Formats: sequence, structure tokens, C-alpha cells
Amino acid sequence: MLFDFDYRRQVMIRRRTWKLEDEETIEDFCEYRLLFPAELEAFLDDAGFGVVGMYDNQQLMDTPLNGLRLYVTAMFRG
Repeated sequence: MLFDFDYRRQVMIRRRTWKLEDEETIEDFCEYRLLFPAELEAFLDDAGFGVVGMYDNQQLMDTPLNGLRLYVTAMFRG
């Protein structure tokens, strides 16, 4: 499995190669749109939410947000 990033489009590309029983190989790929913390905060703000916290771990500990996942808690202001 290989990962690549298209930073201009904020896309992560995953490529996988499968070897089938008949020895044929097939490659597939997926593109995942990445939302950066400031962008996500702006979307939530536009929808009437205030961000309470952003974390990259399930323990909700403050970090530099460089993990593989982003967990966000937000509160509706309206």
C-alpha cells in the first residue's frame, strides 16, 4: 500500500496492488479529501458551531494535531 499527497488539492491518494489467485495483479486507488483544522473550524463556524476542542487522539489530550485522525468537539451557538 502506498500513500501520496496532492497538497494543492488537499487530497491524500492511496494505491494498493492486489495479487489474485490466477497471478493477475490489479491496482486500485482512492482519493481522500483532507480538511485541515482551520478549514474545519471555519465550516463549523459558518454553520453556527463553536469549536470546544480539537484532538488527534481518543484521550482528548492536547497535541500539535499531527496524528492520523482528527476528533472535534463543537457546541451549537444558536
